[in-house]
Amino acid sequence: MTSRFQPGHPGGIITKQCRDAFKANSPKRRGPNSPYWKGFSKTQGYKTIAVQGEDGLWKHRLEHVVIAEKVLGRRLGKNEVVHHIDGDRKNNRNDNLLLCSIGYHRQLHEKMALLYQIEHFRRKPDAA
Repeated sequence: MTSRFQPGHPGGIITKQCRDAFKANSPKRRGPNSPYWKGFSKTQGYKTIAVQGEDGLWKHRLEHVVIAEKVLGRRLGKNEVVHHIDGDRKNNRNDNLLLCSIGYHRQLHEKMALLYQIEHFRRKPDAA
């Protein structure tokens, strides 16, 4: 029977049998069950799908990018991004996606942020 020293465990030794029993009875500590969970994923709320690459390997890619590339018939250029028109990162309908340059995309978000601030934080002119 294999054992190893485990500080804080009664007797300082934890056996393989004890460790296996603990793992079997403890829930998976991933995602929301993890003590380090912060409420977001690595993809920042975007849907991902598994696609087979040209090399035959399966890779996870952003779904909205794959949809745009399928419509275009080519991969996105280095200066191109896909923008969600309604701001919902999970709404990947074709009519909600806009292909734009990185610069235009930045301008879009700056304008949207300004309009949001005006709408929510600045006093609107009184109607006379």
